[in-house]
Amino acid sequence: MKKIVFISLAACSVLAACSKNDLLQKENPQQQISFDAAISKAKTSKALIDGTVYGTTNTFGTTAYKVEGATTELYIPVSEVSYTAGTPDSYWSTATSYYWPKKGTLTFYSYSPFTYAEGGEVSVNATKDGLEFKDYNVASHQLTDLMVAEKQSGLTSNTETAAGLKTGVKTVFHHKLAQVVGINFETILDGALHDYANGHDGSTGKEFVSGDKEFIINNVSFVNIYETGTLTDDALSSSVWSAYKDADNVVWHENTSATPFAAGKYNTTSDVNGYRLVLPQTHTTGNQQIKVEYTIKTYIDATNFATEKLTVTSDMVKLHSAWEQNKKYTYTIKMGLDRIYWVPSVVDWETGASNSIQF
Repeated sequence: MKKIVFISLAACSVLAACSKNDLLQKENPQQQISFDAAISKAKTSKALIDGTVYGTTNTFGTTAYKVEGATTELYIPVSEVSYTAGTPDSYWSTATSYYWPKKGTLTFYSYSPFTYAEGGEVSVNATKDGLEFKDYNVASHQLTDLMVAEKQSGLTSNTETAAGLKTGVKTVFHHKLAQVVGINFETILDGALHDYANGHDGSTGKEFVSGDKEFIINNVSFVNIYETGTLTDDALSSSVWSAYKDADNVVWHENTSATPFAAGKYNTTSDVNGYRLVLPQTHTTGNQQIKVEYTIKTYIDATNFATEKLTVTSDMVKLHSAWEQNKKYTYTIKMGLDRIYWVPSVVDWETGASNSIQF
């Protein structure tokens, strides 16, 4: 029996291309710098932000540099920005009040979240050239949706407007990680979906018969995946992950209940959160791989069967060259069998010796 496993990238779509967050400043005679955000609630999946609205329960970090002529100096140190409901307008602000300078312009860098969903302040190195997240470990922060906002430079006052908010600093966040959201399996025959169990599952009225096959996915994992790296982001045109380390095997799904396919399909999500955040990284031949361990049961009658345990791997580079920032991925793995056919023939009768006997 020949086992063929086809692995294909089913979908690679932009993950909520950007989360818009209109940071607005209170208007007052002193030109105080404070930030207001949209009142509408964010759409969230676990701790991840889906859609384009930045939720009012989130907080983010910001810093600003003052530019005057050839001189650039720190104006607002890294500070937490949080939401405050107000009447008639709500706003986002730092605990310390900051005001627009009379001379020069301000350049803003912002990132989200300010604190990890798992606890503790996000470690960031902020300079006049951008932000650096050194030795970021994605395995330890599977609930944290790391984002960096577009750089805002040359500002002298609040300029961005949004419904129910005061004019302020525009901030549009982009996801800096990649996300695997599903690995789905199908059994096929001659290129089409095929149920090798023929609608049988062993229950009353659907007892297995001779020739039925059950496919069971036991384990799915990514092999030799980097889980620690450094992000250097100028929040304008360059956003690069580098200094990778801690390559490891990442278990996506382990089917301890040994659930068989239903009608030729078996869909999996991560055993941990239903998704897996991964560092954007390049895939190379013989390194990053996807590994599948599965079982095929071939029924002899309703209760007896022969068992095959199989393991297959495929280089991730065969699917795509890299996991990219701000994208989520779904994979479909297609598993097929070659049907057993017979070619009958008959060996012709041979002429035996012709002898005689006399009585």
